[in-house]
Amino acid sequence: MIRLPARLSQALGFAFLLSLTLAIVGGVMVVALERSLLEDAGREMETLAVVLEQSVAAPDATSIDARAVDAAVAGLTDAESSPRSGVLYRVIDRDGRILGSSEPELDRLLPQPADVGTTSASQQEIVDVGHDRMRLVTRPVVRNGAVIGVVQVGESLYLLDATVRRMWQLLGAAAIAGGLVSLLGGWWLSARLFDEIASITRTARRIAETGELSRRLRQPSQRDEIGELVATLNAMLDRLDRAARRQRDFLADVSHELRGPLTVIRGNLDLLRLDLPARDRAESASEAMAELDRMYRLVEDLLFLTEIDSTEMVAHGPVDLRQVALAELDRARAADNGAHNMVTEATDHVIVNGDRDRLAQMVWNLLDNARKYTPPGGRIAVSLRNYGRLAELTVVDSGIGIAPEHLPRIFDRFYRVDTSRSRAQGGTGLGLSIVRQVAEAHGGQVRVRSEPGVGTTFTVVLPAMERQREAAKPEPSGASAP
Repeated sequence: MIRLPARLSQALGFAFLLSLTLAIVGGVMVVALERSLLEDAGREMETLAVVLEQSVAAPDATSIDARAVDAAVAGLTDAESSPRSGVLYRVIDRDGRILGSSEPELDRLLPQPADVGTTSASQQEIVDVGHDRMRLVTRPVVRNGAVIGVVQVGESLYLLDATVRRMWQLLGAAAIAGGLVSLLGGWWLSARLFDEIASITRTARRIAETGELSRRLRQPSQRDEIGELVATLNAMLDRLDRAARRQRDFLADVSHELRGPLTVIRGNLDLLRLDLPARDRAESASEAMAELDRMYRLVEDLLFLTEIDSTEMVAHGPVDLRQVALAELDRARAADNGAHNMVTEATDHVIVNGDRDRLAQMVWNLLDNARKYTPPGGRIAVSLRNYGRLAELTVVDSGIGIAPEHLPRIFDRFYRVDTSRSRAQGGTGLGLSIVRQVAEAHGGQVRVRSEPGVGTTFTVVLPAMERQREAAKPEPSGASAP
């Protein structure tokens, strides 16, 4: 099957529809006009037949008077008195004899009435006369209840048929001309549409071939459907470009993060192959194991982020957030060995719809981050507030704080404010990224406020479940739904 170009197919479709419409509408009009003209001719022939029938015999006559026939036919065929010229008038008696005819040469071509005596009503028919057609009206001559003959009035349909044929020819020519005009017009009108589509296709093909996601489609000046399509495609390219950049940055960061531990492990393994004292060998093995632990934590955090990116991997159910927060606080105290003053300021009862394990990971990461960046003896406070629609989990520390220029990026993966300090403390650079991902996966958000040398406050806002709202506190003026 031949596949035509879309532009040509559309233009041909327009041409076909216009031609078909012209043909149907014009055809209906021509047929209606022909029928109307035939009906008009029939009514006029009927009127003339009545005049002729009344003229060929007296009201009480028993037969048709031949002299009256000649006078009636002559009067009707008179150009000055006849309402129509070129009309056939013929009178036939009850025996089938032609008593008078205005066109004797046509008598042999016209059909004769089968039985004049049985003709009881006026009849109209279209008969063939040579190569032409004729509208023929046959009307009985009835006197004293008896049929004494018939009169026939006919008119050639040559002019009408010629007119109708001409109209059909003009209609066909109009349909063809209309089709050609619509074909050219459709081709011209669709030029902009398909030129824009061709431009979009070329640009998209270049992007696919070169991988240049930074390239954008040219935005048309008109905000029509093509403009909306281009804007949508450019927005999609923006997202793809950002995603590709994040992926490249992520792979580079992962490679960088893994290269350090692998270098240390390989160096220590090389040392273990040497004939070193037992103490040195133990130190090398211990350092290699520490780097392996760090790599393990990094891989675990990466797997966690991969799972949390997919909302299908987050199980949702009623979770007592106060129990989760207090349990993680106890775990952090045990790991801290009393190095910090870890307290609770307020722990309202809060039920959220979420995944207990992931919420626990979020709380632990906030506490672990506070421990790492708060000097020994510093204070770390945890609070949980129930505001009905919302629940707020806050972790406040008196640590070193974060400079304002770093705040916009602290939730990015592998971003560290102090790289050497974070690595020395065994951090993976993914803790706060996990916090944000968990909060967003539960329909919430996380905010941070910090002042260098004073401390940092992390606030996680989560939607609370409906059934606990009656006992909830009023929302603070600054709280808002995520």
